Amino acid sequence: MAQLLSGGRGFELKRIGLAIVGTLIYAVGMNLFVVPAALYSGGVMGFSQIIRTLLTRELGLSFRVDIAATLYYIFNVPILILAWRKLDRSFVLKTLLAVSVMTVAMTLIPVTPVLSSDTITSCLVGGVIAGCGVGLVLRGGATLGGFDLVSLTIIRKRHELSVGRLGLYVNIVVYGLCMLLMSVPTAIYSLVFSFICTTTIDRVHLQNKDSEVTVYTKRSAEAMEQAILSGLQRGVTLMHGTGAYTGEDVNVLTITLSEYELPMLRQLIARFDPHAFVVVKPRVKVFGNYLKKL
Repeated sequence: MAQLLSGGRGFELKRIGLAIVGTLIYAVGMNLFVVPAALYSGGVMGFSQIIRTLLTRELGLSFRVDIAATLYYIFNVPILILAWRKLDRSFVLKTLLAVSVMTVAMTLIPVTPVLSSDTITSCLVGGVIAGCGVGLVLRGGATLGGFDLVSLTIIRKRHELSVGRLGLYVNIVVYGLCMLLMSVPTAIYSLVFSFICTTTIDRVHLQNKDSEVTVYTKRSAEAMEQAILSGLQRGVTLMHGTGAYTGEDVNVLTITLSEYELPMLRQLIARFDPHAFVVVKPRVKVFGNYLKKL
């Protein structure tokens, strides 16, 4: 059990490291491709960018760095307080770390126009890089804050809603403001960037893809079952069967989990029975009382 707990801590540290790397990648994509092309993100970051533009354009204020990330951090303070009361606290702490690293990175990385005269390529490259970054953050069990946290809090009481649907409503407002306050081309290019970014996130974020795993073992399944329950916090269905060829008793465990959790499950199975027979059914559809993890 000590080895199991140690492995669990190591797994969690790797996820935190992955979230930090993803945050840095996101900051690079934003400051080298998105911001120089005058594109706007969705959600709270989009609102922060619009306010930054209005402060500089309408009030004539000048800043040595792009203050959108700082505004984003300020807006996230009440959101994180709300999430702390409603959501898993380890998840909120990792999100706080990711938001803090992102704010520092976007403040220190100079806004450099790598593709200054090619807006559509900036949409494509910036969307892929930023989307990869956010996807890695999500794989690390965190978010970059913003409206995602608000959505997760809301859908705990309103199960008919989803993070994607609520985010769509907010983005309609953001890009509507872009169209009114900036220009129609700015809003359209920003929508293209947002679409590419979201599509990339979905490709990278394996927690959105679930698998069903069936484990056949001739050993006692109680220890393995408890390890999965405590280490992965996933439910297990245990059945008993008989091998048709050998006539020997066999224990059958069925687990549904995200593809990102598969490597840790393999380690747990190998620890208790290296000769277990395992069948993985990828990309299954799951309904009902199933915990979607970030």
